[in-house]
Amino acid sequence: MGKPRKQNGIVTLKQMKDYLGIDGDALNELIKGFIGLAKEIVEKTLRFPLANFEDGIPPSVNEAIKFIVASYYTNREQTDVARVEATAGLMLSHVRQAKF
Repeated sequence: MGKPRKQNGIVTLKQMKDYLGIDGDALNELIKGFIGLAKEIVEKTLRFPLANFEDGIPPSVNEAIKFIVASYYTNREQTDVARVEATAGLMLSHVRQAKF
């Protein structure tokens, strides 16, 4: 088994919809908004912009983005933001910058 391949960019709308099991386009704007929010949370957690990954986004970063989006999507009435951010922090601890 080889090393996981890096992806050129962050999770796409199509990938996220497939992950969530969503068909149709009615929720596209909502999902796009959650992807943008997840990107902000990940960058805050990492303490650097995703653009700093010159060789592509590590799979663990995109898994954290998927986790955040799924959490906000499935719990959009009452998301536990602290829990989501803490879990994302644990998921990203191996690539997090020590200081700003």
